[in-house]
Amino acid sequence: LRPRCRRCCQREPAADHHHTAGRCKISEGVAGIVHSLWTPDSRNLVTFSDFKVHMTVWSLTTQDAVVIHRPKEHSSSVTFSPCGGFMAVATRKECKDAVSVYGTEQWNAICSFPTATLDLAALTWSPDGASILVQDTRLRYRLLVYSPTGDLVARYQAYEHALGVRATSWSPDGSCLAVGSFDQVVRLLNPLTWRVVTE
Repeated sequence: LRPRCRRCCQREPAADHHHTAGRCKISEGVAGIVHSLWTPDSRNLVTFSDFKVHMTVWSLTTQDAVVIHRPKEHSSSVTFSPCGGFMAVATRKECKDAVSVYGTEQWNAICSFPTATLDLAALTWSPDGASILVQDTRLRYRLLVYSPTGDLVARYQAYEHALGVRATSWSPDGSCLAVGSFDQVVRLLNPLTWRVVTE
C-alpha cells in the first residue's frame, strides 16, 4: 500500500458555478482499466487494472491515489463494511490467498490475514459488520467465516468431492445466509450457529 508518485486523477471544475459537479479524468497508463466501482461515500473510485496486477483507489476530493497490488477477481474481491468505514480486499501472492482490511478515511492498512482456501472466489461483509464471509473455489464446497481482525470464527461444508457454492446472499437484517450450490439446493444458514435452518 503506497501512494503513487504522481497524481493521475485530474478534476475539472464545473463550467456553471451554480453546480458543484465537475469532470474527472483518471489514467492508468498501459495497465488499462477493466472494472471500476464506487466507495460507499461516493468520494472515491476504485479501478482494477488488467491481469489482476493492481487496483487503485482514486480520491475525487484530494486527487490522491492509493495502489493495492495483486487483487483477486475484480467483481468479487472487494467488500465494504456496512458503515462504509472499512474495505476488505482479497489478494493472492505466490499461490496463497489473503484478505487485507483498510480504513476508508485515510486508506491505511488495518490488518492482513491468510485464508484457508485453495482459490478464494468471493468475500462479503456481514450486514452487522461482525464477520467477513469467504467463499472458496467453486470446485469444492467450503465457506469460511473470519472476524475483521482475521480470526477464523466458523467454517461450513455441506458435502465433499463435488462442485461447490454458486452464490451466497445475506438477508437484509443479517439473520440468515442463503447459499446456493451446484447440487441445485439452497441452504439457509443461521449466522449465530452456522448450522442449516432449512434447505
